[in-house]
Amino acid sequence: MTAAPAIRWLKRGRLFVGASSGLIDIPGLGHAYTTRLGGVSPRPYATLNLQLKDGEDRANRVAMNRQLLAEALDIRADRFVTADQVHGDTVTVVDAPGHAPACDALITMTRGLPLLIQVADCLPVVIADPAGRALAAVHCGWRGIASGIAVKAARQLAGLAECPVSDLVVGIGPGIGPCCFTVHEDVTVPLAAAVPTGPAPIERDGRLFINLAGTLTAQLLAAGISTVSTGNVCNACKPEMFYSYRRESGKTGRQGVVAWLA
Repeated sequence: MTAAPAIRWLKRGRLFVGASSGLIDIPGLGHAYTTRLGGVSPRPYATLNLQLKDGEDRANRVAMNRQLLAEALDIRADRFVTADQVHGDTVTVVDAPGHAPACDALITMTRGLPLLIQVADCLPVVIADPAGRALAAVHCGWRGIASGIAVKAARQLAGLAECPVSDLVVGIGPGIGPCCFTVHEDVTVPLAAAVPTGPAPIERDGRLFINLAGTLTAQLLAAGISTVSTGNVCNACKPEMFYSYRRESGKTGRQGVVAWLA
């Protein structure tokens, strides 16, 4: 079992997107981690905000941002599948475009159906079998790790793809890092219970900080998954490149990950 480094960043048209090294060579699998760069939304959502939410960024601008993303990746914006993300552990299998209610993980075996997960501190996660038969896109914060949603999605995907869990490949995109994610015991205690092999909290200046990506990596490796790629990119440290819910006290946009089977 290995944890492979690196997210490769590329310019696609007016956008910058990233790809996990461990996922790049899977046949028929496309994926991209987005940034806040290259869109049309004004502050505080400048510029590539992907989240549709009443009372915030206008729907027509978000729709244009999604169209720009689709054009940059050579996929169809009218085929996106999104989720009503609620920090739970529900996994939904989809085979048509639309919006899935109250879930934080999407799985598909349908080609040409891009799954879109949105984040602004939580981890965007892609899981795939090495033959490119099925994929999952997962929204994973500390509650998701505590509830084991990524492992749950991986096991369900492995069943659909008819492959061992150990064969699966996981990519973890940019999220809040241990440099910025300060928490209390109401977070550290359930995480330690869920992932006893995870990195210990770091105490600094009387505050506790946790390594979210490191904890998720430990959880996935303990579940028997072969390869986990993480770029260790902290979105909260890079305001010019990423949104951060914590940094902006909730008034911000969403980047994310889009993944599809070609």
